[in-house]
Amino acid sequence: MDNFRQTEINQAIASLETNQSLLIVGDEGSGKSAIAAEVRSEFKKRGWTVAIAEYTGSAKNTLIEIADQLGCDTCDPNTGKPLTADGLRDAIADYLYSPKTILICDDAHRYPSTFRYWLQDCLGDRALLLMLAVNPPRKDLFLKMPRIYLQALESLQIREIMIEEATEIGLKLPASELALLEQRCGGNPFLARRVVREQSLNLAQDQEGDRVDYIDGTPFLIATLSMVGVVRLIGLGLGNRSLYIIGGIFTISAITLRILVTRANSRNKTRLE
Repeated sequence: MDNFRQTEINQAIASLETNQSLLIVGDEGSGKSAIAAEVRSEFKKRGWTVAIAEYTGSAKNTLIEIADQLGCDTCDPNTGKPLTADGLRDAIADYLYSPKTILICDDAHRYPSTFRYWLQDCLGDRALLLMLAVNPPRKDLFLKMPRIYLQALESLQIREIMIEEATEIGLKLPASELALLEQRCGGNPFLARRVVREQSLNLAQDQEGDRVDYIDGTPFLIATLSMVGVVRLIGLGLGNRSLYIIGGIFTISAITLRILVTRANSRNKTRLE
């Protein structure tokens, strides 16, 4: 996995080396967490202070986890009482502003808005962040960070992952079965490992998997518009006003449908990116 995402790992390291925060966007199971672990390991070797934040449903627990990794106090030094969420944010922020300190936020799309607003303030004060998310909303913190997208792995890479997984569990997969299983992965390394384990248990033999393929409806729209145009021409040639009006109504409806389908396809493409 590390080798397959080495390009993205190098990009993230190069960005953070120049004190530039970065957002990495990818599908579930595309290798984001593996990238986060590799980046953390690399900077740890260099003597940097690195924390990985994973939101578990509680903002305060997440802050405590971050503070522990940074070596930040979670209790008030004067009273000995645990710091409040606001106190933890202030204490962590002071650490994040230090040189050679990185906060890695995995699955950042799960963070509540209040947590993102705090991170946005930290980013504005030059804290160094590496965010990893699935389809993040194009607003607040996510809108302000440069981003890279994790593309689907190539066929040979997916097959190599499947062969490695099959070898690990003692399963022999002929080339024909590999080709069939690969179609259910959609270039996703996590799915590649999962379908191999499903195969070993004889599960989901007739299922298509989690991969989603979209059908291009443009040819059907073009054919419909052409037929409507023919109807209008016939009505015009025969002098049949009713037929001509009906053809006009269908033309307007077809054009409206085409616009709606085009917008829907654009939204799907944006989500896939």
